[in-house]
Amino acid sequence: MQFGLTAGGGLLFDIQGKGQLQLDFRYTWVHSNMGINGKGDFLAFTSYRENYEYYHGIATLGVAYLFGYDSQLARKGKSTSGGSNKKKR
Repeated sequence: MQFGLTAGGGLLFDIQGKGQLQLDFRYTWVHSNMGINGKGDFLAFTSYRENYEYYHGIATLGVAYLFGYDSQLARKGKSTSGGSNKKKR
């Protein structure tokens, strides 16, 4: 059985030139139980037990630069037809 909990948040800052800086942070705590301990081996000569439980925590920080892109403005002044506008001879 494995389960985990994640919590996080982020900030968005406006930068000159219509750009933005995004900071994202997250913490994840995970627990795993990989098996069940038995009462020893099949002959019962040993009573070795293993700890199958595993815990770990992960902290992440993400940084991104976002820039504005207007696809309508990028196509402005360009032909949208598939053929050429030049006369064929």
